[in-house]
Amino acid sequence: MTGLSVFVAFFIGTIELLGLLSSELNLSGGFWDFMANFDINKAGFVIVGVFVLTCAVALSIWHFGHIEQKWQASTVTADTRD
Repeated sequence: MTGLSVFVAFFIGTIELLGLLSSELNLSGGFWDFMANFDINKAGFVIVGVFVLTCAVALSIWHFGHIEQKWQASTVTADTRD
């Protein structure tokens, strides 16, 4: 989840920076026109969907992988060694 948050921050920051450069430096062409007209609102819906999907996958791995039980077992083993 943290990695996804960092990726999203860099993604949005890069899009905003490229759009700003396009408008301030009067850059044109297919790529620059796309960046200048990029709809950040639609990207927001995609980002929210990716966060929901990532949460669902993480919860599934935790639940079906019995992560908590494995962690507790390793904690008990470590406590008995002390």
